[in-house]
Amino acid sequence: MSTKTYSRSVLCMGTTVSIQVIAPQSEEANVLHHISKAFTIFKTVETTCSRFWKL
Repeated sequence: MSTKTYSRSVLCMGTTVSIQVIAPQSEEANVLHHISKAFTIFKTVETTCSRFWKL
């Protein structure tokens, strides 16, 4: 079973947030889904805690 490194970085909360996952290639869709979900949570926290009102 071969593994692959999946990584993604975004600018969030005034810094670069990076996620790196090492998983079997057969889990690619699942890994990418969960990485995307994690960044959605980061963005939600950033928006919720922002001192700037976004209407």
